[in-house]
Amino acid sequence: LGFNKPKGMYNIGLPSNKTLFQLQAEKIQKLRALARKYTKKNKDSTIPAPRIPWYIMTSEATHSETVDFLLSGKDAKIHRGNLPREDVKCFRQGMMPCVSKDGKKILLSSVGKIAESPNGNGGLYSAL
Repeated sequence: LGFNKPKGMYNIGLPSNKTLFQLQAEKIQKLRALARKYTKKNKDSTIPAPRIPWYIMTSEATHSETVDFLLSGKDAKIHRGNLPREDVKCFRQGMMPCVSKDGKKILLSSVGKIAESPNGNGGLYSAL
């Protein structure tokens, strides 16, 4: 992408100038509206207002910037598509040691320090 921030902050060039995070948040808002419409049809006052939590897996390198963008920074409410703050959950992806292409050597990031990279989408379950 040639973009040095979290990918969700990327503006894909729509006339609205919305980021990927905001577009995803708006999809969740639409699902909430549909769920709310369904619960009103049942006219059951014991059914609570629908809540759909949004879990965002970040890397160690992007976590702080993502949290600031969506939860605490200027315009955070707009960036998260007006979703309630408590429904947006950011969590760090696990890291694992980097190895050579042949898998025989552990790579170093500096003298005496093992290089690490995110463990991929499969790390979702252990991160949660």
